[in-house]
Amino acid sequence: MASTSKDLAGTYLLFNRAAAGFCAITPAAVLGRDDQTILPPEQAALLMAHDRQVMAEDRIITFQEELLTAAGSITFLAIKGPLHDAAGQVVGLFGISRDITERARAEEASRTQLDELRRWQRLVLGREARILDLKQEVNTLLARTGQGPRYPTRPAALIQADLG
Repeated sequence: MASTSKDLAGTYLLFNRAAAGFCAITPAAVLGRDDQTILPPEQAALLMAHDRQVMAEDRIITFQEELLTAAGSITFLAIKGPLHDAAGQVVGLFGISRDITERARAEEASRTQLDELRRWQRLVLGREARILDLKQEVNTLLARTGQGPRYPTRPAALIQADLG
C-alpha cells in the first residue's frame, strides 16, 4: 500500500517504499519535490486537482486514479484526506493508495459483457416481436378466408416487458 503526504504546495513530505516502487525512484529522491517533477504532465495535473479538492473541501475523498508507472498502467484506489495543524487549519494532505488494476479490469470486462448481452437481448426480442407480428398477419389473412388462427400469438408489448 502506497502512503504519501504533502504540504499545501503539493511538496512531498512522506513517500513510502511502496509508492517509490511504483515510480521506480527512491523515497529520498521524491521528498521535497511535487507531482510535476516526477510524473507526466497530464497525470500530475490529475493528482494535483484531486489534492486541491481534498484540501478545499477539508474532507476525506476516495478517487480512482489510473497512472502510467514503471510497471505499466496501474489503477489505484486512492484515499486522500486533509492534514491539520494544532489550530485546525489545513496544512496539507495524506494519501493512501492500493493497486486495484485487476479489479478494475475485471469490472470493465463485466460491463462490456453485460452491454453485449443486453444488445443481443434487444436483438433477439426484436426478432421475436417481428415473428409474432408475422404470425398475427398470417392469422388475420386466414380469418379473412374464414379459417381459424394457425398460430398462438403473444402481444409484442409483453415481449418488451421481458426486458424488465
